[in-house]
Parts: sequence; C-alpha cells; structure tokens
Amino acid sequence: MLAPDAERCTEGGSKGGGSAFRDVRKHFHDYGMELFCANEPMDYGKFRTELGLLFKALPCRGDKEALIGLWEGGEYSRLDRATVEAMAVMTDSPELVDRLEECEKTVVHGA
Repeated sequence: MLAPDAERCTEGGSKGGGSAFRDVRKHFHDYGMELFCANEPMDYGKFRTELGLLFKALPCRGDKEALIGLWEGGEYSRLDRATVEAMAVMTDSPELVDRLEECEKTVVHGA
C-alpha cells in the first residue's frame, strides 16, 4: 500500500513527482496487509524472508523445548544475528542468542 503522499505525487501534485514517480512505481509490489494470530500456526512458506521463520517461532513462546526443536531443525541455523535477536526478544528466550554465538564460534574455529 502506498502512502497518501505517493498518490499525490503520481498526479504531479505539490511534491512534483508526476510521471517520473509512475515510472519508478512499476518496480514495487503493492503488498496487501494480512493479520494473523501469533498463537496459531499458519502457512509460513509464503514469506520469502527470514520473517517467516520469526513468525513460525512465535507460537512456541513459553515452550523452550519447542523452540529448541525448531532451532535444531536446520533452517534456523542460517539466520542472521538481527533475526535471532528479534526472535529471542519476541519469544522471551535470550538463550537463542547464546546458541547463535556457539554456532558462530564453531564456524570461525572450525570445531
């Protein structure tokens, strides 16, 4: 969804975007908004980024064993630090960052 000012720009409004903005606009997808319940599993495959893995972990909040099970599943071993830190905060599981650091040490030291 484009911001209200973006619509005004496409009409050559006060911001002066005009046709140049229309040319750039064709390169962006206008994603719809989808609400979901963090406590219920959903189709996480529709996410093309690590956001899907973050959302997949949310129903496991409060269940440390389930979170560890996700982590050991393999797809979580490739997450970047920012995603792991967000997941740790959103699931109240700071030990996820510790697990990431252990993995990083293994990669760096080749152990």
